[in-house]
Amino acid sequence: MPQPFASDFPSSPEQPLGSLAGMAHGYAIELLAQGGPLVPFVLREGSGTRTIDRFVSGLDDEGFDLGQSVEDARNAARSPGPDRVVVAYEGVVSQRGKNVDAVIIEAFESGMEECLVIVQLFRPADHPRGFALIGEMSEGDPQPPMW
Repeated sequence: MPQPFASDFPSSPEQPLGSLAGMAHGYAIELLAQGGPLVPFVLREGSGTRTIDRFVSGLDDEGFDLGQSVEDARNAARSPGPDRVVVAYEGVVSQRGKNVDAVIIEAFESGMEECLVIVQLFRPADHPRGFALIGEMSEGDPQPPMW
């Protein structure tokens, strides 16, 4: 399984949330590029530690319930404790009237008034032309704070 790594996000002690979101972005893209499913996950960081938890709900012969898994990840992220938290999952966004696959990253740290949402569109690995990122990362609509 790929290891989290930083991507195009700012990575410095002055911008730790950007570094954590970059790790989540890189990890998600690596999984998808290899053709694997993106199981919703939460990265937490604080007090010198970093943890990752994956959320699979409603597992059966056909896969898992993505909607419930994302909700479970968000619920887990809402428990206060770490300095910063990132939730990442695969979703679909509408672009010019078409549904497009996307990695969605929700990033939050103590003191923020809103949860930052970052969206990266992609073409899945099973597409005839293979995996590809579509455009640059963009900001989604901010969400209520995690805690």
